[in-house]
Amino acid sequence: MIFLVIFLITTLNITNKKEKEMSSYRDYVEENIDSLIDLQMQEQEDNDDKELLSTCCGVGGIGNIHEFDGEHYGLCARCKDRCAFEYEDEDN
Repeated sequence: MIFLVIFLITTLNITNKKEKEMSSYRDYVEENIDSLIDLQMQEQEDNDDKELLSTCCGVGGIGNIHEFDGEHYGLCARCKDRCAFEYEDEDN
């Protein structure tokens, strides 16, 4: 019985901590939503003129290059292997 009580108290403490973290994050987003949107739009504008190049061979991709969580993935046009893609440097 004592183990069950300790387990429930621990679970409630973890849940309360997670709720506070999420609430804090939501508050941050609500307070800064305009600047976060502006930042994302500026990053998109900066990358519009740049080409995505494979990290393996440094060439473009075949077909669609997919984006997930800020990372780009697809098939390399040269080696035909799956790889990550990054925007070309400003110097190129």
